[in-house]
Amino acid sequence: MREDIYGHAKRFRWIASRLSREDRILEVGCGTGYMITYQLALLGHDIRGLDSHEDSVALGREMFVSAGLDPSRLSSRDVADVEGDFDAIIASEVLEHIPDGELEPFLAAVKSKLRPAGKLLVTVPNGRRWADVENFFWKTLGFGAALEKIKFVAAVNRLKAFLFGRAAAFPHEFPSTLSSSPHVQRFTLDGIVGLLSDSGFDVEETDGSVVFSGPFSNLFFTGAGPVMRLNIFLRRMFPSLSANFYISARRR
Repeated sequence: MREDIYGHAKRFRWIASRLSREDRILEVGCGTGYMITYQLALLGHDIRGLDSHEDSVALGREMFVSAGLDPSRLSSRDVADVEGDFDAIIASEVLEHIPDGELEPFLAAVKSKLRPAGKLLVTVPNGRRWADVENFFWKTLGFGAALEKIKFVAAVNRLKAFLFGRAAAFPHEFPSTLSSSPHVQRFTLDGIVGLLSDSGFDVEETDGSVVFSGPFSNLFFTGAGPVMRLNIFLRRMFPSLSANFYISARRR
């Protein structure tokens, strides 16, 4: 997977490094599966992906077929309806989409599908991240639509593709999801750790992604290797400013 300003490749490496080839793995809220399930399947892992958005799952299955992978690895159903249990479950950029009254039942269902001492790998956005500032100007105030209308976005992408190659402008072959589900939760690191602990998990490790991310950062800096490496370095220097938190926990 190619890196972008959001640190998606870093996130994937973090998740993959905490799994073994012997693990039976489930990703819940996988979207199309492209970011995690698809990549792990290409590496030979025994993984399944779930998502409630049927169009995303349908595109994911097309991706799997094109890559010679079994499309039945992806399905659209509730985690409680999945057969068997798992050594590891991944919930990456999922919990922020779940309303308050559904969070605890969701985590209880996840816990019920984990084998004793099974591993839960969670990533969530920082509720106080720089990306929210960029999203406000890009989406809420409509700057993004205006820049697209006057062809500025296309011009910047053409320039990056000319200078650094097409991957600088378009690092990912497929979208991560086709859903526009909004964020309804805002987590701090202490908040997500506390939620997992209260839900019957022992948190073993926390980490994070990058500092600067968002649509403006993505437009101008994805593909600029030195800037992306600096972004990861800044997160190590200022962990509380991480755009996303990574948490590894085990079923208690």
